[in-house]
Amino acid sequence: MNSLTNTKQNVMMFLLVLITVPVFSQQNPIKTSVGIPLVTYARGVDSSWVYYIPPQQYDTIKSAGVNFIQVENMKQSQFETHIAGKGLMILPEQYFYNQQTDKYITYYTEGRYTEWPTVGTNVIDGKSTLKSLETHTEKYGGVLRTKQTNGNPLSHDTIVYGPQYWQDVYYRFHKQFGTTIQYTASFRLKLEELMPQESLPNDTICIIQVTAKDTYIKDVGFVTYLPVYVIKQRAVTYGELLPLNSYKTFSLTYTLDGVPDSISDQPLVGSIIPQWSKRINGKTNEFAAVNNIEFRIIWKSNSEILRLYMDTIKVFDSRGYDIMNNAQHQQLIIDQVNLAAYKNSVAGWMSVDEPMSIDQMAPMKKVNELIESVQPNTGLWVNFNSDLKRRYIIVKGEKR
Repeated sequence: MNSLTNTKQNVMMFLLVLITVPVFSQQNPIKTSVGIPLVTYARGVDSSWVYYIPPQQYDTIKSAGVNFIQVENMKQSQFETHIAGKGLMILPEQYFYNQQTDKYITYYTEGRYTEWPTVGTNVIDGKSTLKSLETHTEKYGGVLRTKQTNGNPLSHDTIVYGPQYWQDVYYRFHKQFGTTIQYTASFRLKLEELMPQESLPNDTICIIQVTAKDTYIKDVGFVTYLPVYVIKQRAVTYGELLPLNSYKTFSLTYTLDGVPDSISDQPLVGSIIPQWSKRINGKTNEFAAVNNIEFRIIWKSNSEILRLYMDTIKVFDSRGYDIMNNAQHQQLIIDQVNLAAYKNSVAGWMSVDEPMSIDQMAPMKKVNELIESVQPNTGLWVNFNSDLKRRYIIVKGEKR
């Protein structure tokens, strides 16, 4: 969670660097504040919480020059008794309460959804990317395809791999602490016949995989200590790709709780960044992750007679898929904003706390767009946890 400074009155305040996704389309009260905007973090508005701040302390907060307060799990009645009329604007961070419209912004920003183009990620979108075996593949019309050969068939080899990034093992919020994330990797493939020849339906054209390996970047480049660990795989046959010249989708559904901890590096810096093991001292570690996840396509056919087309690989969980594609789920975000009785006092809406995975970025962007569609002067606000060394981790003198 965020760094806090406790006073004797249990007033918890800190200066936030809040990064918006994307830039607001209209004037936001925080971004247009004179000077540096100070945001107070109130972890508990409920009097039963250990970090409870009594109503009179909000007057003290306001008199200290603070105009904005990030508050967890606040009910309308608590807003009225603690904050209303004090000149403070709020950034709600809602997780737990039973009202059906309370939780969806944080719920869906904990979703996962990423599209990985087989032709590679545009450099302006980041360095994480799929790679391809250039001796075997070529770009064509925004997708990747195997090369046509004449008398020298392509060897059976891994022709698509990457992006070598980490994925979280568990959810961390919404009363699902330690609940395993179920991912789906979706491969879109098409087969072209280059030379008429009878092929058997069960002939393997390629193998699709989700893998991991103990690899990390050093100054000299990639260093690999272990062979590829296969998390999930399946063969794709000729019969499954019929009719020819028509895209088909093949999915691998997988979880990461069964991947040995030895596959991933396990950095530890003091007590701030926990090990990435799935259990620490006998308890589920909510920060457990698996490093260097890759999505692979292995060519297993004859390039003299067949050509394989490979479109974007999509990776998602159910939350991420729903918020990106389902209008009913998107409406839940709009309803949470529109139905909040305190919406006129909202300066912004908080995402799930401290997102750590690339896979969360697209759902967060989508939620931001939905919020701005009905309340354009607020948008989604995000706490990114870091330090003066950024997210680099020093382990045994090496920067990882």
